[in-house]
Amino acid sequence: MLLLHLGHGASIRIGRLGTFAFPAGAYLYVGSALGPGGLAARVAHHARRVSAPHWHIDYLRRRAELVAVWHRAGTARREHEWAAALMRSPGATAPVARFGASDCGCAAHLVRTGAALRFAQFLALVGDAGIGCTSMRDRGRAMRLT
Repeated sequence: MLLLHLGHGASIRIGRLGTFAFPAGAYLYVGSALGPGGLAARVAHHARRVSAPHWHIDYLRRRAELVAVWHRAGTARREHEWAAALMRSPGATAPVARFGASDCGCAAHLVRTGAALRFAQFLALVGDAGIGCTSMRDRGRAMRLT
């Protein structure tokens, strides 16, 4: 899961979904990293701002700062349960219907929170102590997952 911060509100085109107003604030994006290169490759991709966006999140990443990555290694796809858990947090909204969820039945895999959700709060929501947290200190640099 990517924890993002958008410093200023912006109107952003998200591929074929269209153009949407994104208020400034904290956003959480959940996804899987089961493809080639696994978790490290996917996080490295999301750590940089790409010139040719592939996924919905790539469009938002062009404007939003990556603050942290909350991750869980393994082969289970947890993004659906994590998205549902995030939507149960106080003040949570799905700013764009189907964002990151065009291949599943979830309302969205992007959640905007009323206030920045703390890692401990997320752990309490999902009840999974095996999740790790990696902070992003220097924008644009790849993160090492521990």
